[in-house]
Formats: sequence, structure tokens, C-alpha cells
Amino acid sequence: MTASRRDLLAFAAVATAAGPRPAAAQSTPEPLFALPNITVPVVGESRVFPVRRI
Repeated sequence: MTASRRDLLAFAAVATAAGPRPAAAQSTPEPLFALPNITVPVVGESRVFPVRRI
């Protein structure tokens, strides 16, 4: 059975009218070990740029 465009639009209208559902709260996972903040100096500047990996 294939869904017609009218059926799909009706389903979308009902889903939109129902509104968003609240998401379940998730706790943030605990890291295995601490990593230092790594920064790279910017040429010609006194500032640094934070990076995740080198």
C-alpha cells in the first residue's frame, strides 16, 4: 500500500498540531581522564586559539 500525498499531509498536520514532545533528560557522561586545554598561538597576535587535537 502506498501513501498518497493527501495522507502524508494529513499526518504532518496532526503531528504538528500535537506539538513537540519533551525529551528525556540525559546526564552528561563522566570522562575517563582529564585532558588539558590545548591552545595554539596566533601569528602576529597576543591571543591563542583553542584546539581539540593536534
